[in-house]
Amino acid sequence: MATRHVMIAVDNSELCQKTFNFAIHNLAIDKQKDQITICTVITPPSLSFLNKGKNTSESDWAASVNDKLAKATRLTNDFVAQAHLKGFKIVEPYIVSDNEPHKTLVKAAAEIDATMVVIGSRGLGKYESIFLGSVSQYVVNRCHCPVIVVRATPGQDSPQTPRM
Repeated sequence: MATRHVMIAVDNSELCQKTFNFAIHNLAIDKQKDQITICTVITPPSLSFLNKGKNTSESDWAASVNDKLAKATRLTNDFVAQAHLKGFKIVEPYIVSDNEPHKTLVKAAAEIDATMVVIGSRGLGKYESIFLGSVSQYVVNRCHCPVIVVRATPGQDSPQTPRM
Protein backbone atom coordinates (compact mmCIF):
# COMPACT_ATOMS: atom_id res chain seq x y z
CA MET A 1 0.00 0.00 0.00
CA ALA A 2 1.29 3.45 -0.92
CA THR A 3 2.36 5.67 1.94
CA ARG A 4 2.20 8.88 -0.10
CA HIS A 5 0.47 9.73 -3.34
CA VAL A 6 2.22 12.34 -5.49
CA MET A 7 0.29 13.77 -8.44
CA ILE A 8 2.48 15.29 -11.16
CA ALA A 9 0.53 17.55 -13.53
CA VAL A 10 1.85 17.48 -17.11
CA ASP A 11 0.93 19.00 -20.45
CA ASN A 12 2.70 19.27 -23.78
CA SER A 13 4.83 22.26 -22.77
CA GLU A 14 8.62 22.23 -22.48
CA LEU A 15 8.21 22.90 -18.76
CA CYS A 16 6.43 19.61 -18.02
CA GLN A 17 9.64 17.58 -18.43
CA LYS A 18 11.38 19.90 -15.97
CA THR A 19 8.42 19.52 -13.57
CA PHE A 20 8.55 15.73 -13.85
CA ASN A 21 12.33 15.66 -13.36
CA PHE A 22 12.07 17.92 -10.32
CA ALA A 23 9.52 15.61 -8.70
CA ILE A 24 11.47 12.45 -9.47
CA HIS A 25 14.91 13.74 -8.44
CA ASN A 26 14.20 16.19 -5.61
CA LEU A 27 11.33 14.77 -3.60
CA ALA A 28 11.94 11.99 -1.11
CA ILE A 29 9.59 9.57 -2.90
CA ASP A 30 9.87 5.93 -1.83
CA LYS A 31 10.25 4.03 -5.12
CA GLN A 32 8.67 0.90 -3.69
CA LYS A 33 5.82 2.25 -1.55
CA ASP A 34 4.76 5.70 -2.72
CA GLN A 35 2.41 6.15 -5.65
CA ILE A 36 2.90 8.60 -8.50
CA THR A 37 0.01 9.68 -10.69
CA ILE A 38 0.83 11.44 -13.96
CA CYS A 39 -2.16 13.71 -14.57
CA THR A 40 -3.06 15.68 -17.67
CA VAL A 41 -6.17 17.62 -18.63
CA ILE A 42 -7.28 17.85 -22.24
CA THR A 43 -9.62 20.61 -23.29
CA PRO A 44 -12.11 19.44 -25.90
CA PRO A 45 -12.68 21.73 -28.88
CA SER A 46 -15.68 23.99 -28.48
CA LEU A 47 -18.77 23.36 -30.54
CA SER A 48 -17.92 26.51 -32.49
CA PHE A 49 -15.26 24.27 -34.06
CA LEU A 50 -18.09 22.91 -36.21
CA ASN A 51 -18.69 26.34 -37.72
CA LYS A 52 -15.08 27.14 -38.65
CA GLY A 53 -15.03 25.46 -42.03
CA LYS A 54 -17.48 24.73 -44.78
CA ASN A 55 -17.27 20.99 -44.44
CA THR A 56 -16.81 20.54 -40.72
CA SER A 57 -19.12 18.07 -39.07
CA GLU A 58 -19.68 16.29 -35.81
CA SER A 59 -17.33 13.58 -37.01
CA ASP A 60 -14.62 16.25 -37.50
CA TRP A 61 -15.22 17.40 -33.92
CA ALA A 62 -15.06 13.79 -32.67
CA ALA A 63 -11.84 13.25 -34.65
CA SER A 64 -10.33 16.33 -32.99
CA VAL A 65 -11.30 15.02 -29.54
CA ASN A 66 -9.84 11.60 -30.36
CA ASP A 67 -6.62 13.22 -31.58
CA LYS A 68 -6.25 15.17 -28.33
CA LEU A 69 -6.95 12.02 -26.32
CA ALA A 70 -4.37 10.05 -28.29
CA LYS A 71 -1.74 12.77 -27.70
CA ALA A 72 -2.57 12.89 -23.98
CA THR A 73 -2.32 9.11 -23.75
CA ARG A 74 1.11 9.12 -25.42
CA LEU A 75 2.24 11.95 -23.13
CA THR A 76 1.16 10.29 -19.88
CA ASN A 77 2.40 6.86 -20.98
CA ASP A 78 5.80 8.39 -21.78
CA PHE A 79 6.09 9.83 -18.27
CA VAL A 80 4.85 6.58 -16.71
CA ALA A 81 7.55 4.72 -18.66
CA GLN A 82 10.20 7.24 -17.54
CA ALA A 83 9.18 6.73 -13.91
CA HIS A 84 9.33 2.95 -14.27
CA LEU A 85 12.81 3.22 -15.83
CA LYS A 86 13.91 5.20 -12.77
CA GLY A 87 12.72 2.35 -10.54
CA PHE A 88 9.34 3.63 -9.35
CA LYS A 89 6.93 0.73 -8.92
CA ILE A 90 3.50 2.33 -8.44
CA VAL A 91 2.87 4.76 -11.32
CA GLU A 92 -0.45 5.45 -13.04
CA PRO A 93 -1.70 7.77 -15.78
CA TYR A 94 -4.76 9.94 -15.16
CA ILE A 95 -6.33 11.75 -18.11
CA VAL A 96 -9.29 14.06 -17.69
CA SER A 97 -11.20 16.05 -20.31
CA ASP A 98 -12.58 19.41 -19.20
CA ASN A 99 -12.70 23.04 -20.29
CA GLU A 100 -11.38 24.28 -16.94
CA PRO A 101 -7.98 22.66 -16.28
CA HIS A 102 -7.40 24.63 -13.08
CA LYS A 103 -10.56 23.32 -11.41
CA THR A 104 -10.09 19.86 -12.88
CA LEU A 105 -6.60 19.47 -11.40
CA VAL A 106 -7.88 20.38 -7.94
CA LYS A 107 -10.74 17.91 -8.31
CA ALA A 108 -8.42 15.18 -9.61
CA ALA A 109 -6.06 15.63 -6.65
CA ALA A 110 -9.00 15.18 -4.29
CA GLU A 111 -10.39 12.19 -6.20
CA ILE A 112 -7.12 10.28 -6.07
CA ASP A 113 -6.45 11.46 -2.50
CA ALA A 114 -3.10 12.98 -3.44
CA THR A 115 -0.83 13.89 -0.55
CA MET A 116 1.14 16.30 -2.77
CA VAL A 117 0.78 17.93 -6.19
CA VAL A 118 3.69 19.01 -8.38
CA ILE A 119 2.81 21.47 -11.15
CA GLY A 120 4.69 23.76 -13.51
CA SER A 121 4.22 27.49 -13.84
CA ARG A 122 5.00 29.56 -16.90
CA GLY A 123 5.78 32.50 -14.64
CA LEU A 124 3.45 35.03 -16.21
CA GLY A 125 3.87 38.55 -15.00
CA LYS A 126 1.45 40.37 -12.73
CA TYR A 127 -0.64 41.77 -15.58
CA GLU A 128 -0.74 38.65 -17.75
CA SER A 129 -1.94 36.49 -14.87
CA ILE A 130 -4.73 38.97 -14.10
CA PHE A 131 -6.09 38.69 -17.64
CA LEU A 132 -5.14 35.11 -18.50
CA GLY A 133 -5.54 33.49 -15.10
CA SER A 134 -3.07 31.06 -13.62
CA VAL A 135 -3.64 27.34 -13.37
CA SER A 136 -0.85 26.84 -10.85
CA GLN A 137 -2.00 29.80 -8.74
CA TYR A 138 -5.54 28.39 -8.64
CA VAL A 139 -4.27 24.92 -7.67
CA VAL A 140 -2.04 26.36 -4.91
CA ASN A 141 -4.95 28.33 -3.43
CA ARG A 142 -7.62 25.63 -3.61
CA CYS A 143 -5.98 22.21 -3.41
CA HIS A 144 -6.53 20.14 -0.27
CA CYS A 145 -2.86 19.10 -0.08
CA PRO A 146 0.55 20.78 -0.41
CA VAL A 147 1.47 21.97 -3.92
CA ILE A 148 4.98 22.39 -5.28
CA VAL A 149 5.25 24.82 -8.20
CA VAL A 150 8.18 24.39 -10.58
CA ARG A 151 8.93 27.70 -12.28
CA ALA A 152 10.00 28.10 -15.89
CA THR A 153 13.42 29.52 -16.53
CA PRO A 154 13.36 32.91 -18.25
CA GLY A 155 12.58 32.54 -21.95
CA GLN A 156 11.28 28.99 -21.57
CA ASP A 157 7.69 28.07 -22.36
CA SER A 158 6.41 31.46 -23.42
CA PRO A 159 2.65 32.11 -23.34
CA GLN A 160 2.61 31.47 -27.09
CA THR A 161 3.66 27.84 -26.64
CA PRO A 162 0.89 25.56 -27.92
CA ARG A 163 -1.17 23.91 -25.19
CA MET A 164 -3.00 20.58 -25.23
